[in-house]
Amino acid sequence: MLKEARELQEKAVNRLISLIAIKDKKEFTFKAPTGSGKTYMMAMLCDEILSKNKNVIFLISSLSKGGLASQNYNKFKEYTDKGLFHSITPYLINTDVS
Repeated sequence: MLKEARELQEKAVNRLISLIAIKDKKEFTFKAPTGSGKTYMMAMLCDEILSKNKNVIFLISSLSKGGLASQNYNKFKEYTDKGLFHSITPYLINTDVS
């Protein structure tokens, strides 16, 4: 990946972390274009927060029938298997209830 893209991702995640630290707000919306590395940035954010506080749990939910939850899990697993993130332990819970 281009160094500039990685730096932009890190800057976005650091900005989110600083907002979370100073705001008394429980929800944030992060928008980024297709192909910008949103899944990677989500993993980076989770990893950074978990590295500082092991008592945090992230639930990433998808109502999509297109396999988005599996895609996220597979990418998180890939990142942890490559040693990119050390504080994430991804799990996939799936149900076929319609």
